[in-house]
Amino acid sequence: MIVRSKANELLQQLFWSTANNGTKNYYYIGLSTTTPNETGGNFTEPTIPEGAVDDEGVAITTNEYQRVHLDGVMGSVSNGIIKNNEIIFFNEAEHYGWGTITHFGIFTSKTGGTPIFWGEVPETTINKNYIPIFRKEKLQVGLDNDPANPT
Repeated sequence: MIVRSKANELLQQLFWSTANNGTKNYYYIGLSTTTPNETGGNFTEPTIPEGAVDDEGVAITTNEYQRVHLDGVMGSVSNGIIKNNEIIFFNEAEHYGWGTITHFGIFTSKTGGTPIFWGEVPETTINKNYIPIFRKEKLQVGLDNDPANPT
């Protein structure tokens, strides 16, 4: 187990510092309709359903679902956990539903890859016209720490 003070330090560096090459660390949050495995694989993000059309009947070719950039969204670290300090808004599911969301993932890129962190969310079906959000301080990312050794 990692001690809490070291977990705080690592999370602060991860979300608020610059990478070794001097560029800022950027992270994106995504939603999954499946349970990821131990390596972050099996993370299934919403896709355009077959036959999806807009209000004029034109085929939809661009996915409404997109990961959300987390720059400046994560607050300070406390007790081995970092939380969002403002609401995280996803795009509206304007023309089609996205399925039932069960997990979130945090990625180093806007598309592709596997999550570096993932966790469960309350099972939520994203219907047409729904806007998924994480309310302030509801997204929590942490490192396992030993409660018997909190410093």
